[in-house]
Amino acid sequence: MLALGLAAALAGCAEGELRRYNPLADFALPKLNFDLPEMPRLTYAASDLLPDLAVRPATPPDVEGGIGGFAGAIDEPDGPLLWQTSLVADFRLSVHVFASQRDYLLQGRGSTVAVGPDLLWDLQVVSFEDRQRRLVALRPPLVQARMTATPEGTVRGLTIDFPAHRERRAAAPERDSAEYRALAEGLRYLVQPLPLAAVKVGDSLGRPQALELALASTSLAPQDDTIATRVAGRARYQGREAIVARHEGAISFRQNDDRLRFSIAGHVLYDRQSGLPLVSVLRLSREGVLNGQPINDRAHIQTQIVLTDSNS
Repeated sequence: MLALGLAAALAGCAEGELRRYNPLADFALPKLNFDLPEMPRLTYAASDLLPDLAVRPATPPDVEGGIGGFAGAIDEPDGPLLWQTSLVADFRLSVHVFASQRDYLLQGRGSTVAVGPDLLWDLQVVSFEDRQRRLVALRPPLVQARMTATPEGTVRGLTIDFPAHRERRAAAPERDSAEYRALAEGLRYLVQPLPLAAVKVGDSLGRPQALELALASTSLAPQDDTIATRVAGRARYQGREAIVARHEGAISFRQNDDRLRFSIAGHVLYDRQSGLPLVSVLRLSREGVLNGQPINDRAHIQTQIVLTDSNS
């Protein structure tokens, strides 16, 4: 919901005005309408289905130490860094969104296939968990999604279906509902900006997906913009060679007495063999004044992709 709120905050800015309300008073997340009839056949624990993925943490991830929170050893080569973008037949995924003491975790599996120059992400969410409940459905999954992204990491489109709901004749989230939009944005967070050529330390890869979603509906020119996901070097992560990049910087807008400043911190680790982001940790903060009211909010978005041995 963070990107939903930020997009709403800037909606209508094409005419040069910041909207005069605070849609992120407490970064409220919706109660995702995943309630299903009793499922006695589906009593798996998420750890049984997806043993490679971490459990839902009780507190937001730290982004202060090391390189945007990454504390591993980093090699800073003098020359350019090369990597491949290749198809992946099977991976595990998780998306954790944490804001204002409310959070939810999506876990599942996915694969990528080529559609012309683009990459099609075929995704299944089999586990949903928040602070009140955990739901698991394997066959059919809770959510079936297909997402198309460009070679540079821009999401072209996303479709979502709810097979477990349909099988049990349960009401699924409507396309225009807050629950549906939160799910759609949560899955988009898996995609990160990608270079089309070799990079070197210090190069900018672009903006993280959450901020791009927030700024998509405005043409208002910023007062200043230092936002970037910058290459920091190479590292080993879960036995794989990765390129490390840091989320950093801020972007500011002002119109009359209203002002907003968005800042980011965190890191992302790209697998050098496939180009997929193995892990991303992003803190997205907003501060300023809207309609005379001070604003100071933040949310954390953490994604994880675990490649199977067959993809090594």
